[in-house]
Amino acid sequence: NIHYSEEKSALVISMLAFCYIHLKNYDKGFANLYKILEFNPKFELAHRTIFYIFDKTIMLHEKKYEDRETAEALKPIIKTFQDDDSFASNLLLAVLCWMEKNHDEMFLHLKKVEKLTPDNTYLPYYFAECHRLRREFDEAIRDFGLFLESKPEVKNAYTSTVECFYEKSFDLLRQGKYEDAKLCLDNGIDIAKNF
Repeated sequence: NIHYSEEKSALVISMLAFCYIHLKNYDKGFANLYKILEFNPKFELAHRTIFYIFDKTIMLHEKKYEDRETAEALKPIIKTFQDDDSFASNLLLAVLCWMEKNHDEMFLHLKKVEKLTPDNTYLPYYFAECHRLRREFDEAIRDFGLFLESKPEVKNAYTSTVECFYEKSFDLLRQGKYEDAKLCLDNGIDIAKNF
């Protein structure tokens, strides 16, 4: 048995969670993430592992690729968290909803997370990803900016912000707003140059 009072033990479990997620063993990966987040809702490596999930699955979202095997694997994991109204369960359900492209349910779980830990500095990142999934790019850019005020060292947030500007510029092009699209793209390029 691992004693969670030790920081090293928490680190090992976070590393295990990352490895399981990387290998697409989501059952064990999310189980280990739950243990860590219950122990410490602000444990950085646990949140970095979730950022990794976002990074890996956003490409599938953009390509409109449906990973049926993953979708089936997620169903029993979702059931294990549904009857638990804790911070850890709601955050992981939000992540699972994001993987399923269910932004409405994701938003509801994030609002519960916000009530349980309103001072959690990682929250803006998760709201930003939810807005991004909804293609609400102004709101996503705003929330990534809020997150970076307290966590400027997290490179993922800069990359995601640039991608939001990029995606928004294409939406503007489709609407025939060429000057706005160019300005939006320039803003993204400026951020990309500075991180």
